[in-house]
Amino acid sequence: MTMIAFIVAAMIAFPTDGAEVDFKYTVIRNPNCNPNDSCAHNGTKLIQVVVNKPDQSLHFLLPGSGVGAPLSIVMLEGDPKPAKLLVNYTKFMSRNGTDFWNSITFKNAHTSYGIVFYAFCIYDDISDAAEITPSEVLSTCRHMLGRNLGWTLTDNSQVKNQQNFIYTAENSTDNNDGMGKIVVNITIPRNENELLDKGTLWLTPGNGLHFEITVDNVTTSKRGRIAPILLPFSRDPVDDSEDFVESTTTSSSGAEPVFNLHLAQRRKLAHFREPGSIDKVRTLGHTPAFVQWRTTCEVTPDRGGRRRGVYRVPRVAVPKGRAKKYQFSLPYAVYGDDFNQKHSPSAASTTVGLRMQTVSLGSRGDGFFAATNFVRWRGVLSMGEPQREDDKGLRSLVAVAIALPIMLLVMLATAGGYFVYHRRQNQRGVNEEEPLLPTQQRESSRQAVLFQCIGGKLRLCRRIPSPQFPRREDEESNST
Repeated sequence: MTMIAFIVAAMIAFPTDGAEVDFKYTVIRNPNCNPNDSCAHNGTKLIQVVVNKPDQSLHFLLPGSGVGAPLSIVMLEGDPKPAKLLVNYTKFMSRNGTDFWNSITFKNAHTSYGIVFYAFCIYDDISDAAEITPSEVLSTCRHMLGRNLGWTLTDNSQVKNQQNFIYTAENSTDNNDGMGKIVVNITIPRNENELLDKGTLWLTPGNGLHFEITVDNVTTSKRGRIAPILLPFSRDPVDDSEDFVESTTTSSSGAEPVFNLHLAQRRKLAHFREPGSIDKVRTLGHTPAFVQWRTTCEVTPDRGGRRRGVYRVPRVAVPKGRAKKYQFSLPYAVYGDDFNQKHSPSAASTTVGLRMQTVSLGSRGDGFFAATNFVRWRGVLSMGEPQREDDKGLRSLVAVAIALPIMLLVMLATAGGYFVYHRRQNQRGVNEEEPLLPTQQRESSRQAVLFQCIGGKLRLCRRIPSPQFPRREDEESNST
């Protein structure tokens, strides 16, 4: 019993790595798409990765090849036995304004989140600050727009060890882009063994995905830097006076902090708060979700090589007129006009919450992008909330606090049982030679009731007539 209690406590405090998770992983592609030849004849236009769990289903929507739009991910939550995702492929493939809108429908969706990989900003860092302001992102960046890049898809969902979808762009419809190669690798782990950056990024298999952005040999100036521009979004609106809640936590290795963007939480912007008011966090009542990314990036192709810092540019609302640059991305097929950012009180309640997040890759004094002509950066999009190291420490303490009293009680009970058992054994050894009837406190001899038995499995006994016991004195006096 003591060992069992100890094992239970250890399992609570230190979960076993590599354990399989209880869900079913299904990949669905557009009709007439054969994954064995990477859909070479018809082309992959839409990928749906379905994760079925006992309590929910998650649907990850990914684009195909040659999408003519920025890459994007839509993550929807549904019932354990989900309704079928309906796609009007005629409208979806039309790429014709409002026909494309709402070409994907999913009934009974509980909530949804996602990311648009909007563009890649190339800017000159004259002061070598490795930072850029939101206004500079809009005014001085040379934008490599995601819609202009010729994305080709490598579908590795049939691979046993690690299922991923690799999007590669080596050409652009904009001659000013100075293309080298841009790669966006999306991996949806099925178990602990398929996790990337384990010990740094927090992800539970079956809850989300890894994204990895690689920029290789893109033309920049000698003092140029690369800054991916993301559009994280939530189905619930973000008011003009609000923003997503952010936090920074320490990775499990303790070597690097990670940045978290909580998509189901809202916070008033500082200049909208009343003087002296409390900074409150508004939490939505849905299943939460988060985006998490590393605060360092790799600047050499070899894994585990040299790393540089990452600067998070303050988020801003998406400026007017930008929607045309991502109007054929997957969110428009799912949300339609609700993905357009509206600011009137009557329309704001149905508008998808969207913000522009720029991340500058590189550190001060690192020689700029031209020093290596390579940079790689990684993050996570997931349902739930990221686990913090203090949460893990608290969970271990709670487990120990629960286990120790249980172990103590079990040990005391075991010791008590052992003592009682041996006491009875000792008493039995002393009393084995004593007769069944107590000794009479007089000169009369000890008497016993004798039984004569016939042997065998069923022992039959008959009582032998007992001898006459001496009569008590009070009985003798009464008889006289």
